[in-house]
Amino acid sequence: MSPITAQSNLRTRLAQGVAWNLIGVVFNQGSTFLVSILLAHVLGLKTFGEYAMVQATVAAAALLAQVATGYTATKYVAEFRSADSGRAGRVLALLGLTAVGTATLTAAILLSGSGWLARDLLRQPVLAPALAVGAGGVFFSAISGFLMGALAGLEAYRTLGLAGIASGIIYVVTCIAGAEYAGLTGAVAGVALSGFAQSAVLWQAVRVEARRRGIPIRLEGIGTETGIILRFAIPAALNGFIAMPAVWASNAFLARQDGGYALLALFSAANSFRIIVLFLPNIVNNVSMSLLNNQRGLRDERRYRRVFWVNLAVMLGIVAVSSTGIAILGHWLLLWFGSGFGAAYPVLLVLMAVTIPESASTALFQVTQSRERIWASVGTVAIPCYGTLALTAWWLTPTHGALGLAWAHLAGWTVALIANCALVSKLGVRVSGTTPAEARA
Repeated sequence: MSPITAQSNLRTRLAQGVAWNLIGVVFNQGSTFLVSILLAHVLGLKTFGEYAMVQATVAAAALLAQVATGYTATKYVAEFRSADSGRAGRVLALLGLTAVGTATLTAAILLSGSGWLARDLLRQPVLAPALAVGAGGVFFSAISGFLMGALAGLEAYRTLGLAGIASGIIYVVTCIAGAEYAGLTGAVAGVALSGFAQSAVLWQAVRVEARRRGIPIRLEGIGTETGIILRFAIPAALNGFIAMPAVWASNAFLARQDGGYALLALFSAANSFRIIVLFLPNIVNNVSMSLLNNQRGLRDERRYRRVFWVNLAVMLGIVAVSSTGIAILGHWLLLWFGSGFGAAYPVLLVLMAVTIPESASTALFQVTQSRERIWASVGTVAIPCYGTLALTAWWLTPTHGALGLAWAHLAGWTVALIANCALVSKLGVRVSGTTPAEARA
């Protein structure tokens, strides 16, 4: 497709990308929500809280293991696929190799350290087997994250949607079957098994889509692309290295209180609805990221600005409507998890407020990533945001429990929004500077 043709159907590409991404995320996030409800009934309040802690650990480790390879793939594959298909292929090969290496290392660390983590940090030695099994989930989740980022960069949203349908169904079946058969450890094993199936489907999809677009995925010459790792992947990964440990530590502060795992179960139930509110805005944001970087690669400033502002407005509009609706119906919705979960309603209200600064910050970050100013974001946004989250959680959870953790999230994202506004104001919403492709010309 020529650049002119690609520009003429920008709105269609955005709409189709959002539609197919929505289908995939409905099955992915919907299956996660459904599994949470079913597991709350199968495992009971305390064990469900333990499951939430194990899953938080697995999610944190998987994000660290990915080293932002999926995010980096989305940016650079989108930017280079039209102008330099050979370079897009080298980027995919380099990032794929990186993802496999870091996923293997992180999974091995969690496997070997599961006993110490459960005994000394979580003060719950019985979680050690589940954490060890979760190492498999870490590996496959990290690989899947890279592959989904690659498909997003290729704008293969139909393929992503179909893969999401398959993986969502597998996740529900394996996780619930595992919980019925072997309790907590069985549920975590089901997560790992579904991750294996998802990564296998996604890998085949990436191969097919790259071949269809004439992008050769080869290891030859990947050394010339290592600058991408240094200037983008590493600082983007640092954002994750700061974020996930802070979120994990905040959950751990709550879990270490008297009756902490029951409190964590209440927070996790309420937080499920925060994730639901954000899932459609995040879909729009993910599609916009690919389009935004594609406009940068083509040096189309007018459409670059249009994509940014439309993305910000749509995200805030969706969040405002959906968070208000869930806040009104929240007490009844929480009872889906069980009769004891109605106590989480005040937590739910605070978490609905969190979605406003969180979604706005995510949209503003598009300018930062497209301009390759990730290093600046680490110091001015990520550290203040997640430092505030962790410190506020440490301060409030002993006296306010799950509600204190919710307030900590609101404090952290408010700081992030202020910092992102300041950074984007400085950078400006425009295409400027020399792109990497031009620098190599």
